[in-house]
Amino acid sequence: SDLPTDTTWIAATGYRIQISVSPTRDQAEDIAEVARQRFPYDSVYVYFQAPWHKVRIGDLDSRQTAKEKMNEARQKGYREAFLVPSEIRVMEFIHEDGNAVFIDDARSR
Repeated sequence: SDLPTDTTWIAATGYRIQISVSPTRDQAEDIAEVARQRFPYDSVYVYFQAPWHKVRIGDLDSRQTAKEKMNEARQKGYREAFLVPSEIRVMEFIHEDGNAVFIDDARSR
């Protein structure tokens, strides 16, 4: 069967899309909540980097997919959206043959 035998999240280098910056955590959380509805298949993160609370979306493993997500964000009203090189979370699983396979690679099998 093609079902994974073990799944884990690992850190990798990639991109996230910054969609907003806010002076307060509450305001950033409100923006993030709307973003979770507009991007139901993407992770949404709120970062504090003094003095700002930044809202970023996605765990994008290539510049091309990040550009596509940035354009989608702009179309959804986040006109100032831009790419941020980031440490991202990527799902991998250990296949029955014992090899680690990234989830994106598994989709294309």
